[in-house]
Amino acid sequence: MQYPVHHNDSVAIACRFIHAEAGEPIGIAQIAAAAHLSERGLQHAFRATLGTTPLTYLRRVRLARAHDDLVTEATRRQTGRTTTTVNEIARLWHFTHPSRFAALYLARYGAYPAQTMRDPGPDQAGPGPDQAGPTPTPTVRGRGSDDQRMA
Repeated sequence: MQYPVHHNDSVAIACRFIHAEAGEPIGIAQIAAAAHLSERGLQHAFRATLGTTPLTYLRRVRLARAHDDLVTEATRRQTGRTTTTVNEIARLWHFTHPSRFAALYLARYGAYPAQTMRDPGPDQAGPGPDQAGPTPTPTVRGRGSDDQRMA
């Protein structure tokens, strides 16, 4: 898997940890420990290096993985080999609120997760997990955002 190029070794370590552990219930404390930084130091390093926060980066990786799973399940569903639901996939990637997951997914992929599950056409391919790094114009959130609550 290819990771974004970083000028900060600690951020590169954190990104590798996020990609490796995205399916686990990790948060800022675990990511910071893996990168040998304080939580505040990690936040600062991510903003300075990637223009985003560690939890936003984690959310993007998880969304990409959920998207891949939805496309895979859609193909299986067409052949009658699965009964996996959108909510099960969302929970697998630690999105506990279905409506929040749907909104994040729609913003990232331009379609609702259920649409992808029904028709994973090429127009819904979206970026893969190795491209889950920051977008060219990342959204920077201030204090009181959901960055700390939703990964």
